[in-house]
Amino acid sequence: MNVSKDPPVTDPLFSKLNGCDHLLIELESNDPSSLSLVLSNRAVGDEYDKFMEKLDARIKSHDEEIKRMCNANYQDFVDCIHDLLQVRPKADILKKEILEVNQDIQKSSENVQRKAEELIRYRKIVCNIETAIDHLSQCLPVLKMYSKLTSQMENTRYYPALKTLEQLENNFLPRVSHYRFAQAMRDKIPQIREQIKEASMSDLKDFLENVRQLSSQIGEIAMKNAAHQQNIEDTLLTSCTTSASSSNENSSSSSPVKKSTTILSINSSMNNINEISSSVNNTPKGPAIASRKKHPAPKPPLSASTENDLDLIDSGSDIDLNGGVSEEELKGTDIVDFSPVYRCLHIFGCLGARELFEIYYRQQRQQQAKLVLQPPTNMHENIDGYKNYFCGVVGFFVIENHILNTAPGLITKSYLDEVWENALQSVIASLRTYSSYCTDENLMLKIKRIIILFSQTLQSYGYNVNPFLNLLIEIRDQYNEILMKQWCALFRSIFDADNYHPIEVESQAEYDEIINEFPYYEAEVVSTGDSDYPKKFPFSSFVPKVFTQVKRFINACREFSQDLNISQTEIEDMVRKSTNLLLTRTLSGCLSVLIKKPSLGLLQLIQIAINTNYLEDSMSFLEEYISQPLNTGLGSPLTSSTTNIAELAGGSHLAKLQGSSMFKDARSDAESQIYFLLNQKIDEFFEIAHYDWMLVESSGVASSYIADLIKFLTSTFQAFTNLPLKVAQTACVSACKHIASSLINFLLDEDVKAISMGALEQFNLDLLQCEFFASSEPVKGFEDNALQMCFAELRQLVDLLLSWQWSTYIADYGKQDNKYLRVNPQMALNLLEKIKEADKNRNIFASLKKNERDKRKLVDTVIKQLKQLIAAHNSN
Repeated sequence: MNVSKDPPVTDPLFSKLNGCDHLLIELESNDPSSLSLVLSNRAVGDEYDKFMEKLDARIKSHDEEIKRMCNANYQDFVDCIHDLLQVRPKADILKKEILEVNQDIQKSSENVQRKAEELIRYRKIVCNIETAIDHLSQCLPVLKMYSKLTSQMENTRYYPALKTLEQLENNFLPRVSHYRFAQAMRDKIPQIREQIKEASMSDLKDFLENVRQLSSQIGEIAMKNAAHQQNIEDTLLTSCTTSASSSNENSSSSSPVKKSTTILSINSSMNNINEISSSVNNTPKGPAIASRKKHPAPKPPLSASTENDLDLIDSGSDIDLNGGVSEEELKGTDIVDFSPVYRCLHIFGCLGARELFEIYYRQQRQQQAKLVLQPPTNMHENIDGYKNYFCGVVGFFVIENHILNTAPGLITKSYLDEVWENALQSVIASLRTYSSYCTDENLMLKIKRIIILFSQTLQSYGYNVNPFLNLLIEIRDQYNEILMKQWCALFRSIFDADNYHPIEVESQAEYDEIINEFPYYEAEVVSTGDSDYPKKFPFSSFVPKVFTQVKRFINACREFSQDLNISQTEIEDMVRKSTNLLLTRTLSGCLSVLIKKPSLGLLQLIQIAINTNYLEDSMSFLEEYISQPLNTGLGSPLTSSTTNIAELAGGSHLAKLQGSSMFKDARSDAESQIYFLLNQKIDEFFEIAHYDWMLVESSGVASSYIADLIKFLTSTFQAFTNLPLKVAQTACVSACKHIASSLINFLLDEDVKAISMGALEQFNLDLLQCEFFASSEPVKGFEDNALQMCFAELRQLVDLLLSWQWSTYIADYGKQDNKYLRVNPQMALNLLEKIKEADKNRNIFASLKKNERDKRKLVDTVIKQLKQLIAAHNSN
């Protein structure tokens, strides 16, 4: 026990032993973690032996204590065991009795237990049946809806199927959500929706392909209906049917369309179109048109609210196939089933993808619009190309108008207006391009008529067609250009075929034929004999022919003005403008070329000048012809709310025909050419003239070339009797002046170095002959000595040289009463020097005579004085 006492605090060994005791106490505690604490303690490692000794001592102490406790309680334990051994037999007896009682109870309750088990089992069955009935009651509506959905899908009734699917998903499946089949149905719903979406989209694609094929037929029906309503003949559309049907048959064979997409087959629709064409042509015009019944527009599909309405939309019953729509009431849209569009619109709306559907539809239709608006490459060759092109465009926009009115929201008015504006520019550009290739006026007229019908058709559907009025103005100008080219060729052929002799008729029939073509006065026709026939007109054949062709041109221009919503005054104004162009440009150009033609002779030019007089006088008759009223009776004109043709053409100018001034100009050119040819002919006579300038003595008669020239001029001026007097006088004066000028040129020719007095006397004889011709009044109306004045200068010069009155000439030079007032001193000097040279060369020995010497001195003196006059004149 002394060991257990605490050592002094100051002893280090005591503090270590105290630590071991503490660790032993930790080991004896019930904490399992104390073992690891003791083992990890540093004190154990440092004093391991001492710690083990302490541990052994403590173990021995506890063993002793256990022995002591066992020895103290051992007797009580023995007594308990003895008591248990006595109780065991009694327990065996009790167990046996309990088993016997249990067997008795089991035997007595066995039937009850069996009945109870049966009751429990039946109660479970009843409960299960009731539970099954409840669950089936919940599942049966779901299964019925799913069965209905399956049936609708099989029958391609996609919109009701979509509605059924919506009810199934929202109302029925939530009630049975804990069933696996419900989850399977729920998982399949997106697939069904996608299937409906794809199927409806497939129907839409078939619809788009169908309307693309039927656009031409739809447009043709619409244009025929418009023609019938406007009381216009639809003969232009007769050949469009055949070409359109053939193209549609080809396209339908290459890309088959579903039966559900079309109401009427292509063949049946073509039969309807042909029947309509015949009915339109055979239907009486006028008030009977207004009595035709309009086919009522189908009810907008978006108003459908019941399942029956949805079934109607799904069934595609856009028109009654059993004869509900008569042939006369058939519209272009009646041959197309629009139900796929309505279905898709509903379906995509229910799927929340309406905007996507609208975008897709518009994109597809815009692509089709590009194809429709692309004209065929050979459209300009004949009218059939234009017909098919217009029918396709009209069909496209008739369909879009129907969609706008029956499927609200799918396309809007602003969108359709935008598409139309783009199409309008494309159509106008195409027409402007392809019509420019046209060189046939009949084809241009057909193009004009079909443009008007095209415009009226689309105008009846509310589209803006005002720009086509501008196009018609351009086409009218081009039409006029075509006419100009054709009439230019006609005028040239007329001019080439004319013999340029006055028309001579042998009988009354020939006479009547001329007067029916050209207006003239009876007094102008001259009989060539004692009897009334033959007769001669003053003009040649091209006068009535040109007049007739101008009238034909006027008729052609007026024909283009039909159905253009313009007044008679405006038509006259337009025709007058075109006729002015024909006269001032085409006919004027042809006349100018004709007048300058080298092969024309003088008499032919005279006849042309005479002809222009009569054509000028006929302008008043052409004015009257233009003013005659235009009787067309070809239906209502093309109307415009803001513009008309006259305004686009620049307004009415009410100008008169400019043919009179043109013919005056042409006649002036012809007269100038007459003067030129006349002078040229005179030059030909002078070219054969020959003078012996050293002639000693004249022959006593005029030269032969002068005699021939006078004969030619006399006969020529006799042909001038039908020309205006002023023209004949001008030609005569021009000829005389040209003769005088040519004679002076003979004298002043630089090649002529010397002129003898004999040659000068011969020249004087020729001049006298010319003066005699001038005094014979070859053309009437001249004043006395008017023509002789053309030779006055030459006459004074020759007289001065022959009379040798140089002193008088020099003394009176510059005075008004000078006898030789017209003599130019320079010209006199030149001739005097030539005479001097001739005298010098004639005889050298004659110079020894006094008279000759005096004459030579006189000549020298005159020459000196003439030079002084010339110098003084030049200085002044």
